[in-house]
Amino acid sequence: MNVMYVDDESDILDLAQMFFKDHGIDIDTFTSPVEALQMAAQKNYSVILSDARMPEMSGFDFYAKLRGDLGFKGRFMLVSGHYDYSDSAQALEGIDGIILKPVEFDHLLSLIKNLELDR
Repeated sequence: MNVMYVDDESDILDLAQMFFKDHGIDIDTFTSPVEALQMAAQKNYSVILSDARMPEMSGFDFYAKLRGDLGFKGRFMLVSGHYDYSDSAQALEGIDGIILKPVEFDHLLSLIKNLELDR
């Protein structure tokens, strides 16, 4: 299982990287969605996690580029603090889930494993 996690908060990514590696899961982390898109074009990820709000690009825009420009067929989940999704029903189409911050990594790991089983 290859996992990508994109978030502008590097401390969250550092914790995620340690946690997932301890559980035998390969994870690539990026603070820049632009750099993450470049890597996603080169590597096949089964699950991609993205913060909903980042300075360079929203998680919704990142997801749209993954699906549209790169033809990404894996699973995608948003990670979010406080975000009003009431105006985003269409943008949420195809997104496999929303994880609220602060991230509970045990719960996140369980969700990712369940997504993999549903493939």
